[in-house]
Amino acid sequence: VKFTVPFDTKVGQYEIKQGRVYTKDLMDKDLFREWDQKQGQFENVIIDVYPNDTDRTELEILLATAQNLDKSDYKKDTDFVAFEQSLKKSQEIFDDYKSTAEVIDNATNELKAILLALEAYKKPIIEQDVGNGTINIPNTDNKNTIINIPSDYENDVKIEINKDNADKVSVKVDSGTLPSISASKGGNSVTFPKNTTTTADEIQLFTEKTIAEQNAIKQILIDLEGSAEIEVTLQKAYKFGSNIEKITFNNYVEIVFAGFADSKAKYIDNDGTAHDIIKVSSEQSGDGYNEYAFKRGNDLVIKTNHFTDFVVYDTVDTGNIPEGDGSVKFSVDAKSVGKGTIVSTKTVPFTSGETVWDVFQEVLDGEGIKYESSYSDEYGSVYVSSINGLGEFDHGPKSGWMYSVNGGYPQYGMSNKTLKDGDVIKIRYTAELGDDIGADNSEFEEEILEIDGIQIAEEDIITFKDKKDISDYAKNSVNIASALGFIRGDDGYFYPQNNITRAEFIKMVIELLDIKVDHDYDNEFLDVNENDWYAGYLKTAKDLGIINGYEGFADPNDNITREEMSVILIRALELKEKDTKEEIKDLDEVSDYAKEYVKTAYAYGLINGIDDEFKPQELATREMATVVIVRAYKEFVYEEPKK
Repeated sequence: VKFTVPFDTKVGQYEIKQGRVYTKDLMDKDLFREWDQKQGQFENVIIDVYPNDTDRTELEILLATAQNLDKSDYKKDTDFVAFEQSLKKSQEIFDDYKSTAEVIDNATNELKAILLALEAYKKPIIEQDVGNGTINIPNTDNKNTIINIPSDYENDVKIEINKDNADKVSVKVDSGTLPSISASKGGNSVTFPKNTTTTADEIQLFTEKTIAEQNAIKQILIDLEGSAEIEVTLQKAYKFGSNIEKITFNNYVEIVFAGFADSKAKYIDNDGTAHDIIKVSSEQSGDGYNEYAFKRGNDLVIKTNHFTDFVVYDTVDTGNIPEGDGSVKFSVDAKSVGKGTIVSTKTVPFTSGETVWDVFQEVLDGEGIKYESSYSDEYGSVYVSSINGLGEFDHGPKSGWMYSVNGGYPQYGMSNKTLKDGDVIKIRYTAELGDDIGADNSEFEEEILEIDGIQIAEEDIITFKDKKDISDYAKNSVNIASALGFIRGDDGYFYPQNNITRAEFIKMVIELLDIKVDHDYDNEFLDVNENDWYAGYLKTAKDLGIINGYEGFADPNDNITREEMSVILIRALELKEKDTKEEIKDLDEVSDYAKEYVKTAYAYGLINGIDDEFKPQELATREMATVVIVRAYKEFVYEEPKK
């Protein structure tokens, strides 16, 4: 029997303070009559009245704990099957008013044991202070991160989360008022305006949903679309905020999904209820809604005053088939590099015998999209090198266009792939030889070399025309650095004995850290113009606290000294000060501001001395800088592949 009453309501002699009351005394007919008479006044909370006197309090508490359990707090290999079964069984027992005290106790003990066993799989937590406000979160490998922001913190906070980090990252604030916070992950971003107030003291950022959760979300979306002929592709699914409650803000918080301007979006409450996010024509036309979305270039922007789960997805009506010998689905995208959809999925009629190349030309020519192609005599097929201004190698030596048919990536040109009715063609841009778009290139695996303990692809090594000028001590490092893309040379030459400039070394450091370069240069330095090739690298380094400049100048074209190299590298790696056991004879020649950095670089073996001297004011050569970068890579960045 259920009655609807508010909290802290007195009914007869009983004061209702919890969501449920378990006592057979409440079955008294007079109380029923009294509640019935006041029914119109009571709302908000459901009271379940049980006709037996079993004590269900502990089971109720355990159920609440289990229902609010955040799976992102547990390691990737955690098996939740037994937990889900126990939770379902315990809930059924709890809801059954006939359950005896013994049954209740057994369910309580079983659920308690399951929850206790899960504790062994909880991820460790990395507590990180906000520091100067610039924070880089690497791939933490089964460790969650909490960034602590004190109540009196006034600096802007910028957080860069490694795109491969599947662990939870949260900000924790001592007060309900936030400083300006921007966080990014894999090209997507979230921005909190300064002085935004919130109902929570801890806020999750870009927590990725598990495969099981993504499948459940996809099913919700399929059910909402209401047609078996609608195909749903889930593009992004993130938890923002809290696993327990909806977090609200007094201002709009902005979430940007890079490259998904034409996609749909919904938010999903913790109870699994999905809600539409209205899509408006411009940012200004959304005022008044709790949440709304709009296009900004190739990006989908969501403005929201609350946080739960946000999902981005695409749909295709598979029932809309044009006439012809048959039809195929065709799309073009560069989402892997944040350039979005170029051609949304469309159904295209085709004639028997046509190839992917035939459909490709028909669609792109019809929509006026420019592309570049050439015929290869060696392979007897057409090769597409550029679409819509995006060409091969624009995003590194492994970037270019690939195509798939029904999910498989043929290892021959699209003019040699004949189509059949119902085929699904996707033309996709990759930055990683297909690894970032699901292509299986196992039969074309590269020959792997191991040099100085670092595995690289042999074919990625650049053989410079002046390799004879490279000192013996630097040869391995130059091979490694060229294979990793840290150095590229100039027209086939490396010029190993030339001095290296500050800008050139900073670029190597940014690439060492694999940090996305911010090309939105805003005159951070007096001697750097926005059109200078190094502008974005210097801006990124300044934002990260790697360089500060001197009286507004960056001196990008000055040759870098050994002590300056130490300062930049130690700041970039965020290494703690470490004193060297060996004496540096010329330590007094090191500038005061650089002394601790020099000692730390020396102690870690990143920059070695010569006859116990550091030679701090000596200019660094290109090969010397390469050796230093590779040492840093091996010691602090490189992860040895699993056997």
